[in-house]
Amino acid sequence: MHAAEHRALRELYALARQQSKHWEALSRRVDASVLSAGVADGRRLAEEVRAQAGERGLAVGPAARTAGGTLAGARTGVADRFLERNQALRLAVLDASHLVTLLDYVAALTTDEHLSAFCKRWAARFRDHERTARDAVTALAADPSSAIAPLDRSPLGRAAHGVAFAVGSLGELVDARMRR
Repeated sequence: MHAAEHRALRELYALARQQSKHWEALSRRVDASVLSAGVADGRRLAEEVRAQAGERGLAVGPAARTAGGTLAGARTGVADRFLERNQALRLAVLDASHLVTLLDYVAALTTDEHLSAFCKRWAARFRDHERTARDAVTALAADPSSAIAPLDRSPLGRAAHGVAFAVGSLGELVDARMRR
């Protein structure tokens, strides 16, 4: 197995774990039950990637697990607090898109027909999740006030959203003055 394939499998494991954790946190905050199937599939994909790697003598263990957990924790614990509901859901779409792209990459990279078919099957599944998440973003447009509400409604989340709003407003003011 080429080093590129080995690295991509480890990244795929970490990314699937990150996606499932991020979507799980988002689904609670935006009442987006549409993300639930993607959460379950992200977990299942991570475990199946781990098994696929193991069949090829590759270790996917604590370091890869920690990488995925660290990425998810940073996003859900800090960055997502600054976001509006629509922004957070759009990032969920990017999570799925990133997984699909990596799955397509591994499918094209590998000479192992079984692994290629595995990646193609999962890529098709996550294209469906990507489309469902994108549709949820579009549906938010029906209620613009809800779409721009803070994702995190806790006092800390509202404060973080307020900071993001202030920075955005300042940017708009600067742009308006520069236009003159």
